[in-house]
Amino acid sequence: MPTIKRLSFIGLEYACAPEKAYGMSRGGGFRRQSSLIEVETDQGVRGVGEAFGNPFVSREYFRMLEPMFVGQSIFDFDHVEARVRNAIYHLGVGNQLTACLAGINAALWDAIARGFGVRVCDLIGGCGTTRIPAYASTGFFSDDPDRQLDHMLAEAAGHPYAGAKIKIGRGIRNDVERVRRSREALGPDKLLMVDINGAYTADIALECARAIEPFGIHWIEEPLPPGDLRGYAELRARSPIPLAAGEAHHTIRDFRALIADRCIDIVQPPIPGVGGPTEAQRIAALALA
Repeated sequence: MPTIKRLSFIGLEYACAPEKAYGMSRGGGFRRQSSLIEVETDQGVRGVGEAFGNPFVSREYFRMLEPMFVGQSIFDFDHVEARVRNAIYHLGVGNQLTACLAGINAALWDAIARGFGVRVCDLIGGCGTTRIPAYASTGFFSDDPDRQLDHMLAEAAGHPYAGAKIKIGRGIRNDVERVRRSREALGPDKLLMVDINGAYTADIALECARAIEPFGIHWIEEPLPPGDLRGYAELRARSPIPLAAGEAHHTIRDFRALIADRCIDIVQPPIPGVGGPTEAQRIAALALA
């Protein structure tokens, strides 16, 4: 049985000039950070996965996790993960430990598929399609005078994306203006999504939804803070636009509450944020049920 010979960690950071900072309703920045984790088996097969978030934080979790995985079977992720969770459960899971586990998990899936000469999709139930529609995640709030909303929208409109998602959440009047300009730039046929990044309370989010509904919004993403599950359920019952969330929720337990309480219409588990492909499969099974 192939075993894990070694793990390696590579921190990544892209930085623009501070005066060109960009971001969302909660604030901006000029750095994007992540990490790569590589697994090598005793048979010389390698796999790579992504660990989301600040690489300096992820590296410390990696140092803790590395000796727990080395020497284990490439199929033993679930068992090692359970030991990790049990050992430090007092500190919760909504942190970069989960992100680091996601990187290891994805790397193991990659190594298993490469070792057996199959695709990862073959390991998780088969490949139902080879093409999927994609949208442009764009329309950030930007400090760069040469990189404003209209510039970003022109790129999205000129590319064969299915649609675009823009940032809003800095007041209803501003929301309506940004959505109006976006719809004009994209035309009537492309999908338009908006992302509030959890900046509103349920009453303001409902006001926003009603104000932007005439512009044909496909979904509102993260209208409320991730912990406001009651607010999500109340808002979904009244919103004229479907709700989506998941980027700030972690592991199957968070998503169980979102799904069971009918908080959202669209479930969005990011693989690097929820713990990897294994946890994402568990969440998908909940959504299916």
